[in-house]
Amino acid sequence: MRGGYFPFLESNVSMPANVNGPIFRGFKRVLRDIQQKELSAETEACSQGIVDHLLAARTSNERPGMLLGRIQSGKTRAFVGAMAIAFDSGFDIAIVLTKGTVALTKQTVVRLRSDLSDSIQAHRVIVEDIRHMPDPLEPWEQRLKLILVCKKETRNLQTLGNVMLQKYPEFAARRVLLIDDEADSASVGYRRRDGVLDLRVIPGHIDDLRAGLGENASYLQVTATPQALYLQPIHIDIAGRPPIRQVRPIFTSTVPPHPGYIGGRQYFETSQQPGTTESFLHVPFAPTELDALKEEDPVIFRIEDVLTTPAIAALRRALVTFIVGGIIRNLQQADAGATTEFYSFVVHTATRTDSHRWQDRVTRELIRQLRESAAANPGSIRPLIDEAYTDLHESLTAEGDGGIPARERVIQSVGTALETMRVATVNSKKDIDALLDPDTGQLRLRTPYNVFIGGQILDRGLTIDNLIGFYYGRAPQRAQEDTTLQHCRMYGNRPRADLAVTRFYTTPPIYQRMLGIHQRDEALWETIARGEMDPDRVFLQADPTGQTRPCGLQKIAASQITTLTAGRELLPVGFSTLSARRVGAAVARLDALIDLHGLIGEAFTVPVDVAIQMIELTSQMVRMDRDESFDWKAMKAAIRLLAQQNPHADLRDRVVCLVRSGVNYDKYRLDRGVQRLQNEPQGYRDPETVRQMAGLSPGIILLRQVGHVDEHWSGEPFFWPILVIPNDVPPRIFSEENG
Repeated sequence: MRGGYFPFLESNVSMPANVNGPIFRGFKRVLRDIQQKELSAETEACSQGIVDHLLAARTSNERPGMLLGRIQSGKTRAFVGAMAIAFDSGFDIAIVLTKGTVALTKQTVVRLRSDLSDSIQAHRVIVEDIRHMPDPLEPWEQRLKLILVCKKETRNLQTLGNVMLQKYPEFAARRVLLIDDEADSASVGYRRRDGVLDLRVIPGHIDDLRAGLGENASYLQVTATPQALYLQPIHIDIAGRPPIRQVRPIFTSTVPPHPGYIGGRQYFETSQQPGTTESFLHVPFAPTELDALKEEDPVIFRIEDVLTTPAIAALRRALVTFIVGGIIRNLQQADAGATTEFYSFVVHTATRTDSHRWQDRVTRELIRQLRESAAANPGSIRPLIDEAYTDLHESLTAEGDGGIPARERVIQSVGTALETMRVATVNSKKDIDALLDPDTGQLRLRTPYNVFIGGQILDRGLTIDNLIGFYYGRAPQRAQEDTTLQHCRMYGNRPRADLAVTRFYTTPPIYQRMLGIHQRDEALWETIARGEMDPDRVFLQADPTGQTRPCGLQKIAASQITTLTAGRELLPVGFSTLSARRVGAAVARLDALIDLHGLIGEAFTVPVDVAIQMIELTSQMVRMDRDESFDWKAMKAAIRLLAQQNPHADLRDRVVCLVRSGVNYDKYRLDRGVQRLQNEPQGYRDPETVRQMAGLSPGIILLRQVGHVDEHWSGEPFFWPILVIPNDVPPRIFSEENG
């Protein structure tokens, strides 16, 4: 059946990755000439590298490859490129597993048919959704390069298994590339039945498929959030099942982001530099506003008062700023003779549909009142417009764009803009299917100003174009790192001109949590870039000695993970002191320990066990406030880890300590008029003093706080501990309790 009638269909599994074959050449031509989005040399190298790895590893290792990309950074383009190179290099069939929504499956099919249209028209490749696959495939079709797209859902996976292993058993003998898009979503996971460990249903179907395909199949995981994948156990036995084929990556390739990519570095790093465009991105608001948006409560505010109530001041400001920002961009585009764009705004604060319905009512009523006021009494909303314009003018000035439309010109456009605002609530897969553009699979922007309200459905795999406003309030007691990252729909290839009118609204505690998650994500990327990702070691370590526990049945909770980044500090934030008796006893013991080993105000060294004892005593003085967390066990483990990894063996039991007494830092600090928790009581001089003396050893700073009541403490003295991480050490991410 595979004979010489069609020589371009011949497969040679021994050939190296071929980047000059007809399918990859056609893919590049479509991108360059039709889509006008030419494939970069960096992305081409990434795609080729993936195939090189898969060809080299296929005969000796069952474990998959990993394609890791930032949120909305171009992962699909990279894996489609890899698929094209794989076809030219001897692969015959590609299976693409998509997130479990019909709309995103359609999006993938549309994308593949567009990107590979040259080869489809030349009768080299066919692309089919497994649900609508022709029955039967003609012998001619069976000999083409075949791409099957399958939603990660039980019935679809069963159909795929039937096609690949039963209906066309010869397919299992061909060279297959299985691409698991969003591989950490639905593809891994375990459960217990009557105390017995088992795979969840979807991972079980995927594992059965991989086992049935045998040694001719290669497996590529694609994701932006690989935490659960890296933490898969190396060995796991499940009663009644054959050995599970590994899903922990044997190699990791990273997607080079587009030069215009906007992501965590802009939102959580550059934003900390005053005067930058990014410094205006985050607009903090009080957590009480989220309570007002959970459900209707006339005690908090009446819906008819949406235009004036302080209860939802941030949401009101956000929507007005969204309108003003969109007007500014449209005027700039018109002045430049360009097509005016449509813009989007997202409200994502809760998962409950009741909350979404209430937020929908509030948003629609606010827009209605703004419209009526703009028509009947423009002066009544002038202060809101002025505030938004002044705010955006600052970031536009910081960006250095001289074409800022005049205030009055913007104000004249507000009434018309308000008339074009559209609000859509997304509660289910059915909702999202109805809202997506059938040609692109993205949320369709039907009017110039689009407001989307929803929860978890507004996350991975969903692209929202021209997003310039994001009102975010997800605050579970224990946030999941990968889930929170996937909520960041404001990331992506965004124009700098749009960034200058973009705002991200969230509470200070949520922002701090997201900052920590970003730091963990950056540490992961840095480890990969340094070539330190060892596929035979769990990346998130279970303890300082490198011993690891098997992955738990759930994904890793962000609050359980500690990040150690060179040149930074680790400290508890958001706590209160315990009773006077308990605090006093612990303070007395720590005072005595300090007197025994050093002097207050001067840096001195202590053994690791003494440093850990000091941290243990400080933990006995305080309790974390509601919705705040700190892993004391991890802090102590970090001290031991950093000390043990000192390259000088004679310094592996050394910690440098500096004690300051009589300090009185307030529990809070003001940031642009909003009260935030104090998270930098150490300043910058003392940490550098400790680092200079410590070298590659860890250090600790102990602030003996006076604890005055007027500084929001209980009136009792206590110690505030800070771990000082040395410069020039590789980043470490670990968890004391993974399970």
